[in-house]
Amino acid sequence: MKWNILKKEFSSEISMTKKILKKLWLYGIIIAILSYPISGFYLVGTNETGVLKRFGKIIDDRVPSGLHYRFPWPIDKVIRLSTREINRFQCGFGVDPDVEKQYQAEQGSFYNIQLGTFAIPYCITGDKNILHIKIVGQYNILNPRDFMTNFVSPDQFLVFCVQSCIIDAVGNTDVDTVLTTGRVELQRKILVNVQEEMEKYGSGISVISIEIKNIRPPSPVAYAFKDVVNAREERGTMIHDAEAYRNQIIPEAKAEASKILNEAEAFKTRRTQYAQGEAERFKLFAAEYSKAKKITEDRIYIQTMADIMSRVKKFIIDEHDQNKAADLKFFIKEFDKNKNEY
Repeated sequence: MKWNILKKEFSSEISMTKKILKKLWLYGIIIAILSYPISGFYLVGTNETGVLKRFGKIIDDRVPSGLHYRFPWPIDKVIRLSTREINRFQCGFGVDPDVEKQYQAEQGSFYNIQLGTFAIPYCITGDKNILHIKIVGQYNILNPRDFMTNFVSPDQFLVFCVQSCIIDAVGNTDVDTVLTTGRVELQRKILVNVQEEMEKYGSGISVISIEIKNIRPPSPVAYAFKDVVNAREERGTMIHDAEAYRNQIIPEAKAEASKILNEAEAFKTRRTQYAQGEAERFKLFAAEYSKAKKITEDRIYIQTMADIMSRVKKFIIDEHDQNKAADLKFFIKEFDKNKNEY
């Protein structure tokens, strides 16, 4: 009763409202019909590549950046992929040291728990040692079609592939090489193997870089490994010092040897020249002796006596006249003068 009374009372207003709603509904349909074709316009960002699908099938996997048009939904669908951006991933075997410390502070040691209550992944080296390793890498989308169609989760496949390559590379290397000098080579080997696997399975992913962020032995034996590494570094230091000493002492020894050889050559030259000079002097004496034997004999005798008794004043005494004495030096001068006269 009340509704009928109200309906009669507000019949004009109700009629007006119905007319307005019909017009709004009509306008809405017209707007929807007009805007449906406009919804086909879409924009691809600067760092993106568009993949155009028509009824679920890819018809263009290289839609460049900019404004484009497609058939409106549900005919066409566009998926935008960031092909020019560098994506980051991380994987490996083992727990980060910070996480391990936090767990040990709250729950106790990882290694005292029962088997199966906590899984600690690890990888084994070529000489049967256990290592925990963490790797951080970068990749970008190289082929949008392969990236979207060949795998349900390409990112997860990349992680599994990297872990497989880690096992292969570490399994063919001894623990000392992995922990010390072979780290860079291990990174290179893992990167090459991962990229080969990505291309082999058509993942559409290009791995740009792989870096080993952390590689360590299990905590219970970490100190022993640290001692080994320190001993190896000390050995390298000692070898380096020995090499430096050798590089210093060998040139000094060669220089000393060269100096001795030069001095020997000089001594040899002096002795040879002296001997040759003595030989020439002897020849001259021999020539003089053949000319005047007595005078030469006397001169040699007097010179020899002068050399032997150079500091003693010498006199020659005539055996017939012992009161007269002659100075040897004066006599030598007179002797040379008389010789020249001959």
